[in-house]
Amino acid sequence: MSMFKAKRTVEAEEFVLKDREGKTRAKLFTMEDRPYLVMMDAAGEPRIIIGMKDGQPHIILGDTEGRGELLLNVNRLGPGVTMKDSGEKVRAALCVTNEGPDLTFYDASFKKRVRIADAPSGTAVALCDSGGKPRVSLAMVAEGPVLSLTDAGGNPRAAIAVKNDEPAVVLFDASEKARAGLAATAEGSSLTLFAADERPRVQLQATEAGSDVALLNADVSLGAQVHLAKDGPNVTLYGRDGSKRVVLDSEHDEAQLALYGPDGELRATVQVTEDGPAIGLSDQTGKTRAALDAVDGDPRLAFFDRDGNQRVNIEVTDDGPAVTISRASGTPLARLDATAEEPALCLFDAKGRMRSNLAVEGETTTLTLFNGNGDVSRRIP
Repeated sequence: MSMFKAKRTVEAEEFVLKDREGKTRAKLFTMEDRPYLVMMDAAGEPRIIIGMKDGQPHIILGDTEGRGELLLNVNRLGPGVTMKDSGEKVRAALCVTNEGPDLTFYDASFKKRVRIADAPSGTAVALCDSGGKPRVSLAMVAEGPVLSLTDAGGNPRAAIAVKNDEPAVVLFDASEKARAGLAATAEGSSLTLFAADERPRVQLQATEAGSDVALLNADVSLGAQVHLAKDGPNVTLYGRDGSKRVVLDSEHDEAQLALYGPDGELRATVQVTEDGPAIGLSDQTGKTRAALDAVDGDPRLAFFDRDGNQRVNIEVTDDGPAVTISRASGTPLARLDATAEEPALCLFDAKGRMRSNLAVEGETTTLTLFNGNGDVSRRIP
């Protein structure tokens, strides 16, 4: 439907509009079957051109020199605006397509330097280098904002994102593989380092419970872990099967080293407490079989049977050394000591009663035998 209803028809190949001084100020004509309307200023320079090309309308706004500075057009993709500098070089372009509006800025060499676009997936801003390659991009997507940095080859090298209100930073190598990641969540912050195959190898975490450093094997299984809590630091080494093999901690200012077997059973412990150092050795069932300590400054070595009963005790006190051999019931079987600076060997019966005593007193060796009541039954010599 026409916008205006004509009452009279005038036909011509060209219409010319002049001012009072006879200067041409507007022309309406066709050229190569394309209609044009040109409006001039007082100097005769075209300032506004309205035309149609390939069925697509456009408007050109020119400067005082007659150069087209601003172009408005509608093409198959949608409406657009193009702006040129005094050298008639395109410096900015705005268009609206089915995807959304798109604004691009160019340098004097017609290289893209800035692009702003809005699409259904989100809004993005790209900053380009002198070659027109995007180097910095900022996007706003449904999950949150994303900032990306690329190298001269266009490969992403760093990305900063805020997803579900939790920020994260990822660093990439020249092959676009993630090599480091930093994240902050409600639970705490974490740093992950990746190998060339993008498998995590180092993880650092900081939470309210404490700080953790984890070293991972090539198969991403845990190889070593360092944990720092309120009670003190803790270091754990793991076997290839993921079982604990070595644990070192100093909780409550008391250091302890624990060694585990391939099945996770405790085999050895070394600890230092306020009372003194201690070493414990265990069998495959985890039961203590030997213990060496220096509690209160006096060294002591003890051996235990499979049932946990102490069978041998060797100790050195200020009075001298002593060795005690016990039965499974705990009653003494034999005792050798030199606590009085004179060695003595004592033998006991099943009830723990001393039955003989071999002692060296000065240059004399004495053997004393006792009966079941503890009375001396014989003395030699």
